[in-house]
Amino acid sequence: PVCGEEEVQAVLERSLVRFPFAVTKATAMVLAGESRARRLLWGKILHSDKRTAPLQVQLVLIDLEAGRQRQLPLVKGSYVQLFKLQEELLRQAARAIAEGPREITLPALNLALPEYEAFIKSLLLSDAAKKLELLQAAEGRAERSDFIHFELAKVFLQKRDAAAGRSHLERVGDSPFFRAGKEFLLALADLYDGEMELSLNRFVRMQQQNAFPVATHNNLGVIYLRQERFPLAEKCLRYALYLRDDPAVLANLVLLLRDMGRSQAARLELSGALRRFPDDARLLEMFAFFLSEAENGAELAQAFRNTVPLPLTGEKALLPEPPLMNPFALEAWAAAAAPGNLDYIEARSLFLENDLDGAERRAEEAMESHPFEPGNHHLLALICLQKGQLALAERYAQSALFLAETLDNYLLQLRVLQAGNQRERFRATLALARRQFPDSPELHQLGDGSR
Repeated sequence: PVCGEEEVQAVLERSLVRFPFAVTKATAMVLAGESRARRLLWGKILHSDKRTAPLQVQLVLIDLEAGRQRQLPLVKGSYVQLFKLQEELLRQAARAIAEGPREITLPALNLALPEYEAFIKSLLLSDAAKKLELLQAAEGRAERSDFIHFELAKVFLQKRDAAAGRSHLERVGDSPFFRAGKEFLLALADLYDGEMELSLNRFVRMQQQNAFPVATHNNLGVIYLRQERFPLAEKCLRYALYLRDDPAVLANLVLLLRDMGRSQAARLELSGALRRFPDDARLLEMFAFFLSEAENGAELAQAFRNTVPLPLTGEKALLPEPPLMNPFALEAWAAAAAPGNLDYIEARSLFLENDLDGAERRAEEAMESHPFEPGNHHLLALICLQKGQLALAERYAQSALFLAETLDNYLLQLRVLQAGNQRERFRATLALARRQFPDSPELHQLGDGSR
């Protein structure tokens, strides 16, 4: 394949193309060029006015580097035998791309039955210690098995034992079956050993080969972040996110933005990430750090006390290390995205019907399932303001603004401060809001006092 399934789907989504329909040859050539493909196999269905005419497909092999194209023989069939037609198309496509006979050699297992059984059982385990126990038992009697050594390398590198991982990788043969995975794991081993340049060179080669694109671009972003090559780091991380929305990549982007001196952008990026992955431990840890840095952090923390692991008295919130990605890790990469916020919709309807108690109950339920959704905080602030609970209204208005610096959230904060007759804070907040939204007529209509 020219590029992996993840990237193909991302390219098609971006261009609003639904493969294989309605892709012109020009569009296909542009997409293939953006994916750094050398060749493109494109086809079109030839129609006829006659209903009884056979279905015909014309394939064209395009050499993008040389600027040449070659038409392949027509493939004919009928709608009734569509699967046979597809089979013939695939066969012809394989012949055209292979350009002659190719010998495919799969690596030999080199395992006797007992070792084979232990190996298969190890593949079904997610516990690293039990997996290692099975593999090491089989290793002594299966010294020549690339599969055993590759699996052992994966386990040791997950434990960050670079020396043991490298030792097993060096015993894996240079088979195409293992080549990309072996190179990726060696790049991780180099990084764990502190050999950043060696690791960088390996990951750059992986990038050029389009191997493991999400993990490769994430790890390149981490290396460039450590080297303070910020533009390159941001480019790699945003490309990884373009391919797949992932909490580890989002965490790295937040750390990068903060190191670039863009703390406000980092905080807003983190809030957005937590709306999609509210249970991710790393993102929650980072949010606790940003709360501790905020000027009104102690007040804000009250709004998130049941959600965020806040530091105890005397402790200091710390930022985590930039996470590396390993496509061979035992645990899953990404947490499930948050479900739809139906409680908020119902709470808003009850608020509009002036059922403040019912709206408050529903809004609190919405907060439990979506604690980082600024709309929930905004609605609770409105409810508390309407009920005359000014202290609570101010808390939720502040947390809504902390999560999203929108004009609506600034106006809400100003309303709460005005209701509490807090003149100095009203003026300071209004000045901030006007700097953020200089063209807002609502802000310019407000006076500088809280009368």
